[in-house]
Amino acid sequence: MLLYIWRQWPGASERVFGYGRMNLSQLLQSLSDCERDFIAGLDNGADREAHRTALDTLIEHAGDVDFDAQGYWYPYEVIELGKNWLQEAHEREFAACMGIVLRNIETGRDRSNDLEHILTQYYDSIRQLPDVLREVLDSMIERIINKSEPDAAPNGGPVAQSWKSGITGRPPSVN
Repeated sequence: MLLYIWRQWPGASERVFGYGRMNLSQLLQSLSDCERDFIAGLDNGADREAHRTALDTLIEHAGDVDFDAQGYWYPYEVIELGKNWLQEAHEREFAACMGIVLRNIETGRDRSNDLEHILTQYYDSIRQLPDVLREVLDSMIERIINKSEPDAAPNGGPVAQSWKSGITGRPPSVN
């Protein structure tokens, strides 16, 4: 059902399957030291060094959190805080944090977040991101939806084509 709703918006499929310029791993690898420090300090600076060390390890693993080895708090506590609030001039940090959460939802590691809640709560923030960052998150959202609704074919069938039905509305990332 979620895919059906997501696909109702004109252009959603083209944007997601259309040719994004960056993936999550590339976004994470491109974060500057200042951006990484910003994320690590999101808990009012508490345990900044521990968060930064764990964040660097997380980036080396393309955003996959090993909760058994890393625990939940380092760096996921600041990742959660980063995904909760899009701050002006920190769009890349927000997209990186949101992408990490989406990645761990996709792999089944994150059991405290779900896609429906993220789309409901962060609709406006995701929509405000620059195109390249929205495209990273769009592709991740689409993959999660496709995994959760196995009958949904990306480029065919009635479910995949339902967004062309003329139903109004827009997904989080389509202006």
